[in-house]
Amino acid sequence: MSGKDRIKWDHVRKWVSRAGLKTNWKPFGMPEVLDPFTSRFADVDPLPKWDIPHKVMISTTITGAFFSRRANPNQPVTTDEIRASAEECIKAGAPNIHIHVRDDGGFNVLDPQRFHDVIAPLRAKSPEVTFDGCLVAVTDEESAA
Repeated sequence: MSGKDRIKWDHVRKWVSRAGLKTNWKPFGMPEVLDPFTSRFADVDPLPKWDIPHKVMISTTITGAFFSRRANPNQPVTTDEIRASAEECIKAGAPNIHIHVRDDGGFNVLDPQRFHDVIAPLRAKSPEVTFDGCLVAVTDEESAA
């Protein structure tokens, strides 16, 4: 059985329907804050052991889902700040940029338009850089695409 077949879509849909577009973030291995060996959303090993190749690509995360400016006054929050921070990383040689976006209140959201506002200009300037973010398929149709 593939990993896709083991996703607990009913559980995912429940959380999505309660949250709407906002993120209702739950760490993988509750009650541990971060448990890379279990997931409440799927009966899979989220972090299987692997042989590290001679070359690896390190992903640069611009802003995470956890911290606000209260914890880190230099935390980029707006789409302009996130994009500017990503541009600095690209100029320094980052091959991959991981993006989180925030709403107007500074909270992590899964908003396709905000992701587009950050990533599209970066991709136009730096097509060799890969981008990823915390925007996941949440419906059967999206997951099949």
